[in-house]
Amino acid sequence: MKKNNNTAWLLLSLMVLCISCYKDKGNYEYKPLEKLLIDTAKRNIRSDYAIYRYDELVINPRIFFDQQEVTSPDQVAGKLAFTWSIYQATSGKIYTRDTISNEITLSKSISKPAGRWIVILSVKNLVTQVEEYMKFNVQVDEQLSDGWMLLYEKNGNT
Repeated sequence: MKKNNNTAWLLLSLMVLCISCYKDKGNYEYKPLEKLLIDTAKRNIRSDYAIYRYDELVINPRIFFDQQEVTSPDQVAGKLAFTWSIYQATSGKIYTRDTISNEITLSKSISKPAGRWIVILSVKNLVTQVEEYMKFNVQVDEQLSDGWMLLYEKNGNT
């Protein structure tokens, strides 16, 4: 009985080994993806920004799709989607990740409270669902973070 049991295990092991070594001859079609590049060189674009609250943040990267520069959203309509998002980068009160623009160039007044924030540009190829990202650190400060308050009283009115 033991000899038959060992023979069965040996045959099963050989079958698994043969199946695992069988070369897949599937009929697959591979094609290269269109190249998507977010270029921040030669545009004076930094990785870190410091602005006052309610000031306009402007970031104008160059986007290349299939080795051609994208100059307007109409040029890649239905092919690419642009999303600028912002979220808090520090501990403490957590704010949600908000979409602040869907344009190639970010030109937006930042109304978030003072603190460290991260702005992300996401460019999504709508055909292949592949995304490219670029991250920017943004320090938002209040214009009057410290100061004195005066209270004035005259004739019983303040």
